[in-house]
Amino acid sequence: MAFSGVVTFGLGAVAVSLFAGLSGGLFMAHAYALGAGPFARTVLPHAVLELPAFGVAIAAGLVPATTLVRSLLAGRKARISESLVDAAALLGLSLAMLVVAACVETWVSTR
Repeated sequence: MAFSGVVTFGLGAVAVSLFAGLSGGLFMAHAYALGAGPFARTVLPHAVLELPAFGVAIAAGLVPATTLVRSLLAGRKARISESLVDAAALLGLSLAMLVVAACVETWVSTR
């Protein structure tokens, strides 16, 4: 979902990141208010990798939009194909981080 900014020129990535950040923050605050000891032990080990992976996916969604805006401001032709390669590389990094986070969630967080 965060990578959807490639198609919507950044709007999808911004909307997804705002929703995820607000709902995640609200959930964490509620869990802390109820006593977050067991919750923190099961969520934090993989969240350390999962949240930055989400940020990298959002950045990948914003790459084509920033390329387009920069080219419009500079008055030159946009090189969207190059920015799509960069976005794909960031998406690959994000997916690799999510695989590692899933392994940590499976074999570390549940113990």
